[in-house]
Amino acid sequence: MHLTQPKYYAVIPTAGVGSRMSLTLPKQYALIDGFPLITYTLSTFLANASFDKISVVISANDPYWEKLSFQGNNQRNRLISCEGGSSRAESVLEGLKALEPYANQHDRVFVHDAARCGLTDNLLIRLSESLDNQIDAMGAILAIPVFDSLKKVNQAGIITASEDRRLYWQAQTPQCFPYGALKNALADVLAATNRSDSDRITDESSAMELKGVFAEVVLSSNENMKVTCDEDLELMQIIIEKQIARGDRCSPATFFKKTECW
Repeated sequence: MHLTQPKYYAVIPTAGVGSRMSLTLPKQYALIDGFPLITYTLSTFLANASFDKISVVISANDPYWEKLSFQGNNQRNRLISCEGGSSRAESVLEGLKALEPYANQHDRVFVHDAARCGLTDNLLIRLSESLDNQIDAMGAILAIPVFDSLKKVNQAGIITASEDRRLYWQAQTPQCFPYGALKNALADVLAATNRSDSDRITDESSAMELKGVFAEVVLSSNENMKVTCDEDLELMQIIIEKQIARGDRCSPATFFKKTECW
């Protein structure tokens, strides 16, 4: 155990382009009630005073990030930005490197998809409480159980087995690990000559698993869905409106000004 209380940091990779959506701009900048989708995600972290710095990883030549308008300088100094890489793992590693002046090896970093803007403070608290009861080498991720029948198929699309769905959970984000351990795990995988290892890195937990570190799953919510297609954006607007009405989240207007158009 460490005598000092670990600090919390967040990494928000936003370097995707939203290729599954009929948008002319990256999906994280799509508007919901006049606010870019990413501002809903950032507002949840900004509203939680536990997070010291939030590292936002943007794509090269992103013309939108600098156009976000803040309400004065309210919490703006907690956001830092850096350029991402060609894969999620590379982008997250760049986001972690940007935190090097602030974070120590045993601080906790929460990696969260920008497109999961239905994240609420209650889910962050639930995840934090799980970490408080663990040793430093462990981690935790938000996830939901698989409720549908789960089938294994071959390359021809023919079912070869029915899996026990009780053994499977659908991973979400945030995914949380000690800062130093996650940074080292991602760097090691990306530096390895074994291409099959890097191909298996679909999230932060999979990188840690290759190092023998296995995270605990923490029950999440279907509202913490990832926006990947046009229909998801419409559903997310309904979810966010309900969350704000219930008092489960703050409005992005707390920290950002509306964006009428790009």
